[in-house]
Amino acid sequence: MTQHTPEPWYTAWAISTEHGPVCNIRTGKQGMGPTVALVYGDEANAPDKPITYEQAQANASLIAAAPETAAERDRLRQVNEVMLEALRDLVGQGDNGNYCDRCDSSLAEGHAEGCPIRAGEAALAAAERE
Repeated sequence: MTQHTPEPWYTAWAISTEHGPVCNIRTGKQGMGPTVALVYGDEANAPDKPITYEQAQANASLIAAAPETAAERDRLRQVNEVMLEALRDLVGQGDNGNYCDRCDSSLAEGHAEGCPIRAGEAALAAAERE
């Protein structure tokens, strides 16, 4: 996958006689680099559902935050992998042959309600389905 334009991204607003408020999302030192995206608060193209200036500002802020959002997503993926591995280890610890030493249950019957192993198994199953 191609990498996105390096961060940081900045927003710079202007008023266009054709489109109204326009936000230029740019990179580089203080936003003097190339344009990444333009966001219009344009009533001319959709007069029945115009984008307000406030909505255009929110859209531009969301787009400008994309590099930080992607970096946080990647960090959370790594944290999630570490947590899943720890949960796999925890789930395996309570198994003492045919008996769970955490909930005092026979494994043939399954873990008791409230057993952390049972909760861990459910959490692992949900995470691995995704």
